[in-house]
Amino acid sequence: MTKSPSPAALYEYKFVQRGHVLLTSLVTTVAALLFLLPDYPFAIGYMGVCIASAIFHLLLFLVFDRVTPAWLNVANVINLFMLALSVHYTGGILSPFNGVFVLVLLSGAGYGVKMPLALLSAIGFYVGIIFAEKYGYLEPVHLTPAVIYESWPATLMIVISVVSFMLSSGSIYRVTVNSLREKIARELEIKEGIKSELVRLEAPSQVGLLVNKIAHDMRGPLTSLAGFIQLLREENDLSEESQKDCEVFLQELTRVGALINGMLKFVKPGQAGREPLFPPDVIRAVLSVISFFPGANAVQFTTDFPPADSFQVLANKHELQQVFFNVFKNSIEAFMPGTFDRAVAVSVRRDGDIALIVIKDNGPGIPASLLVKLSRDALSSKEQGSGVGLVIVRDIIEGHGGTLEVNSKVGEGTSIVATIPIHHNGVNS
Repeated sequence: MTKSPSPAALYEYKFVQRGHVLLTSLVTTVAALLFLLPDYPFAIGYMGVCIASAIFHLLLFLVFDRVTPAWLNVANVINLFMLALSVHYTGGILSPFNGVFVLVLLSGAGYGVKMPLALLSAIGFYVGIIFAEKYGYLEPVHLTPAVIYESWPATLMIVISVVSFMLSSGSIYRVTVNSLREKIARELEIKEGIKSELVRLEAPSQVGLLVNKIAHDMRGPLTSLAGFIQLLREENDLSEESQKDCEVFLQELTRVGALINGMLKFVKPGQAGREPLFPPDVIRAVLSVISFFPGANAVQFTTDFPPADSFQVLANKHELQQVFFNVFKNSIEAFMPGTFDRAVAVSVRRDGDIALIVIKDNGPGIPASLLVKLSRDALSSKEQGSGVGLVIVRDIIEGHGGTLEVNSKVGEGTSIVATIPIHHNGVNS
């Protein structure tokens, strides 16, 4: 779900990074040329390091767009090693370039290098140089600020080098922060889209719940009224006017019953909008949405899917999304507060001419007395549930020519097994 930075941001990022590499090459080239001046205070070895650094960074600049992250990490370590040598040849522990280590690490972070490797390399090279000089493995170069200040070229070279690194690192820092802000903004946009999708998936369930609950509550009294009026007509000697009144009552009751049936048809799955679909694609989309459902972050979802597009079913995408959303929602809500190791396993496989979908949780399970009643009747074990979610799921699956089976055992969890015919040559098998 994560989107990459915009092309403009990537272009600016690459431009600043390459510019930093080119600037390093130019600065080290000038530092090497300054050795042609008389009374230059630095050791001759520093010129060799500057020449090597200039060539290395120029080559890196030329091939920067083709450098892989792994080679970029290697290049950063090489750069840190040459910086450590520069520190040795310009005064060791008193070198004016000691602070450049921080700037190189900052720049490396902007490049996207692995910071643990870069940080360990920087520390290792710096400490190695200092200890090698202290214990005589390397001959310390005796330089003092007074000696450096006596040479205007050396002073300017140091000031310009450090300031250039500061400006370049600052540019990389600015671009990195802007890129991060853009990424956060895009992530928030995605999150808002997922929340909207969550509301969209939740809404049909609530509509279905409301309609089925109203229908269930109204059918009983309507049937009783109709029966009472019928008995009233048959068992009593009513006047012609009263007979007509009873007939009007029955007609109105029939009309109300028809309206209720129409409402039920409205929430039942239809045939429109069906297309060939790969079930795991639909499940993945729902899982990305359900992750924002309250309590979902405490549940570990695992999947076992066949290779991409290995088979298809002819189905309405939104109705299948509703099926999986309701099942996942039920699984999440089934876990008791404080329950640990919450898990929901989803598997999809082909079994002959059907797609077999199994969703199993390790929740508290459904008592056998309730399990046998899970048919067409709305039933719920939740305190505020009406139990129509599973009815909607069953209707959608059966409306697609499939079957739905609920298996559960108290203390072991519940599994929902759904089958949908495989789509062959334009028809469902």
